Amino acid sequence: MKNSKYLFAEHFKKVFEGKQLFLNPRLTIIDLAQEMGTNRTYISDYLNHVLGTTFFNFVNQRRLVYAEHLLKETNDSLDNISSLSGFNSPSTFRRAFSKKHGCTPGQYRAANEKQTDKRKKKKR
Repeated sequence: MKNSKYLFAEHFKKVFEGKQLFLNPRLTIIDLAQEMGTNRTYISDYLNHVLGTTFFNFVNQRRLVYAEHLLKETNDSLDNISSLSGFNSPSTFRRAFSKKHGCTPGQYRAANEKQTDKRKKKKR
């Protein structure tokens, strides 16, 4: 039988990822708790003590992963990617992205385009 911590983690991932709640720029821990049918204290404890992060950081890291995908796979503008990824503003997106990657989203996209071009040439 699965223990309750595992079940909570499984449910958390299913709701958070499955419903892509991180794409909501106004998402709060209370919103997540309501979606999960629990209270914010359980979520906060899980994030802080099990995952070692805060709600804000957890959500923004997931948004950044989504933005990375869009930067690699689309030609959308950086402002549009910022919005589609759930960030409140392009400046918040750029700041978080630069902090994680040490480069701007535009630089990241350009570097990945070069990598994609190299892989295409090798396949020929």
